[in-house]
Amino acid sequence: MKRVFKIDEVVWYNADHEQGWGKIGLINRSDAFEDYPCSDENDDILTIIKEGCKSEIEVAPSQCYQVAQGKTFYGEPVVYEHDVDLDYPFYCPARQVNVFHCELD
Repeated sequence: MKRVFKIDEVVWYNADHEQGWGKIGLINRSDAFEDYPCSDENDDILTIIKEGCKSEIEVAPSQCYQVAQGKTFYGEPVVYEHDVDLDYPFYCPARQVNVFHCELD
């Protein structure tokens, strides 16, 4: 599944036994495009600048969750669940739970 990612977009990543918030710094090791449709099938790579430090991590698009703007769960931000095998449309990283529309604040 292709999703469009943007340079400087805030995202939640979950890769290589670590997870956290960050911003997209590079798409396919370049900042030439402001936004770009990406997928694991195309071997796309997103470089995430980790929040709170200057280190980076490279992740596949499937390991990168986009923020559901304006949506919260118990006051915490949620991200879109892009795994088509799950019935939940959202995930709350702070509480580590999947969330339905009716459960949002």
